[in-house]
Amino acid sequence: MRGSSGRLAIDPFSATEDDYSGYVALKRRVWTHEVLSVASQRESDSRTDGSQYSARLLARRGGAVIGAADVYSLPFSADAHRFGFMVIVDPEGRRRRVGTSLWRHITDDLELGAVTGWESAAWEGDPSGAAWLRHLGFELGSTHQMSELDLATVDTSGFAGAIDAVEAAGVDLVAFGEYVATTPDAAEALYELAIELSCDVPWYEQVAKPALAVWRAEFVDSDLILRDASTVAVSGGRLIGQSTLMRDHHDPGILRTGLTGVVREFRRRGIARAMKMRAIVTAAAEARPPDGLRIQTGNASQNPMLQANLRLGFVKQPAWQVFTRSV
Repeated sequence: MRGSSGRLAIDPFSATEDDYSGYVALKRRVWTHEVLSVASQRESDSRTDGSQYSARLLARRGGAVIGAADVYSLPFSADAHRFGFMVIVDPEGRRRRVGTSLWRHITDDLELGAVTGWESAAWEGDPSGAAWLRHLGFELGSTHQMSELDLATVDTSGFAGAIDAVEAAGVDLVAFGEYVATTPDAAEALYELAIELSCDVPWYEQVAKPALAVWRAEFVDSDLILRDASTVAVSGGRLIGQSTLMRDHHDPGILRTGLTGVVREFRRRGIARAMKMRAIVTAAAEARPPDGLRIQTGNASQNPMLQANLRLGFVKQPAWQVFTRSV
């Protein structure tokens, strides 16, 4: 597949050093707030679930990469015919139909079958992305509010009391790694908990149940998981909650939160808050200056977990706006 618009050439991405270098350099120019490298991008790509659809296109003019598009199956979506995509264009090359040409290649040239809908996201720090998606007929579906906690300055002095109160009520807060190592069928229990909690996350209208082996590779066995800081909650031998911290693919100074939640009948007892507190205390104890270690997380704007995070000391950052369009 190859197309052009004037002197613009759009081709499939290949895993060559030239393509990776051009792609990463473009991302650095577009997302100046992120730490990116060819090595970290290769590692991130290597963790992609091979059973799910993914494709990448590069737009070049005069041999230079000035635009890119990533197209992928929406994770955990019950509708296999809905796809996500992300188009980025060099700030100096915008308003020259580069993004529109990439979008046309996505819709016209990629063999995606009977597509029922599209989803994309725009970073609040660059309003041009949202404007472009609206121009294509997309509508704002939700806002994913980002927030950040600096582990060098966070005040954890009041955390011990809240953690002790939860444990005094009969809920054990256990390190993720310890739970996995000492509990028979731990992966299966974590899997069932994640499926139950995901049904309450304001993200997709319907959630598909992933294959256990695929899910386990990313959420139990991954070397990105901080096994001491990540925390599970157990009551009477039953797994009732989880809060996960993971290393970032690209930036060694960033930790990212995974799924945090508690089963319905145990909510409003301070358990999720206590799990987060334990994770923060443990991660902060392991952080060493001048690392500047920070925890980044994102929550749908209507998710009560957002306010809980802000009360813990997280500070709002530019949000990601999720746009959708049905076909």
